[in-house]
Amino acid sequence: MRIGIHLGLETEWARLLLKGISRFLTSQEEAVLTPLPMFPDKRQFLQTDISGLILTAPHNLVASLQELPVPVVNLSRHDGIPCTAELWSCFQELSRQALSHLQERGCSRVALIGTADPSSVVCHHKIRSLEQGIHDFGLEFLGSFSEHQSGQWTLLQQLQNLSEWVKGLPSPFGLICMDAQHTIRALHSLKQSHLQVPKDVHLLCVSNDSILLECSHPGISSVNFDHETKGYRSAELLMEMIHTGDSRPRREYIPTKGIIPRESTAFAAPHEPQLQKAIQAMHEWIYEIPRLDDIARQSGMSRSTMARKLKQQTGHTPGELLVQIRLEKALEKLRVGSESLTEITDICGYGLPSQLSREVKSKTGMSPLVYRAHWQSQ
Repeated sequence: MRIGIHLGLETEWARLLLKGISRFLTSQEEAVLTPLPMFPDKRQFLQTDISGLILTAPHNLVASLQELPVPVVNLSRHDGIPCTAELWSCFQELSRQALSHLQERGCSRVALIGTADPSSVVCHHKIRSLEQGIHDFGLEFLGSFSEHQSGQWTLLQQLQNLSEWVKGLPSPFGLICMDAQHTIRALHSLKQSHLQVPKDVHLLCVSNDSILLECSHPGISSVNFDHETKGYRSAELLMEMIHTGDSRPRREYIPTKGIIPRESTAFAAPHEPQLQKAIQAMHEWIYEIPRLDDIARQSGMSRSTMARKLKQQTGHTPGELLVQIRLEKALEKLRVGSESLTEITDICGYGLPSQLSREVKSKTGMSPLVYRAHWQSQ
């Protein structure tokens, strides 16, 4: 039995989807995965023995799926076109996670960078959900930028126009980009405009191509789509459809897993040297959470003044910021470190491993060991 697959561009998310698909199919002795170099059409199936398809279908081609004589699982969402089984992630949930993450860092203004590609239905849904979320959160919307605002220019001219656009926005602000490619362009344009990340701009990508986002400087925070689980479920669902003959249209929801915090949205207090010293002191402690009196003394403020200014500029008390910073430090060690749970408990200032487990579970939906296994298996 041959299973056709067409995921479009070779990116990190496609690699994770393929990893999940392959993990399921290893338990199916009769299944052979067959990559398709082109988007499939009906004529191809007259010459092949493909039994089912897993693919990502752009909007302008999704109607052609109705003509295919085999079961299809589509990994993109298309409203109003119930022609196949679809697996999708909830962009309303993604928007809440992204905007909550920025709001926790004191962002009250948000701008968006998208794409002018009319076939990018994913980008369309993301932008629509984010715009509604910005309104619901009571944040100021600074507008959005896409390539069509640059006209038919070279990439160099597009970057220059993007630089001019971001330069005209009132800082500090949060900037949300639809994919890794646009995020890297945005980072370049921000540097060209002499805007510092994260001091002037908190930069967040609502995709998770970690190869690009982790290697940038600074590393760029991103949404954690669980693409490997999505890939596994797509193969499982397709095999169910093949064996039962049930190819009716359906849609299944695969939840996102929250935000992966990197340096681009690190806690920072723009244009306030004393607050910068206070937050830096919060980041620099080891093994024991610092006393608020000590943090205030290092910043040159009284404890009450520090608390008042932090609340004004970040929306959080010093204690709340310490809790956030401590948890993010623990999650980073779980993702990339080798310390035991007990060692992380001590390093990150938790009283007991059970306290660490509760906070990790609340934030990610996973226990610390499951969270570590999930990330270090990728």
